[in-house]
Amino acid sequence: MSKLQLKNITKNTVLATDVSIAESFIERGIGLLGKKTLPAHQALWIKNCYDIHTFFMRFPIDVVFLDEQLKVADIRRNMKPWRLAIKPGANSVIEFLGGTITESKMDIGDQLNVGA
Repeated sequence: MSKLQLKNITKNTVLATDVSIAESFIERGIGLLGKKTLPAHQALWIKNCYDIHTFFMRFPIDVVFLDEQLKVADIRRNMKPWRLAIKPGANSVIEFLGGTITESKMDIGDQLNVGA
């Protein structure tokens, strides 16, 4: 089974080489809870989601809200534990280790792609 990659088509960069997908209610609810950190090459794609929380998290995360076409609708950098982020109209969310977005130079409007 091949790993999914997350690419920024607009910037022609690879953002993550190991993307996990949370689709079910339980998977979306658990998200990154319980993890001590997230390796820089990993990301979590939460489908059918427009809000996230960092309650009980152990590390800051970068959050990218996407529209239905996987265009970046909003970016929240270095969200510390015990925070809430909402983007009405977003279709899904990708979570990264804090600092990833700044390094990648991602911008609102960038076109992303998830695939093998």
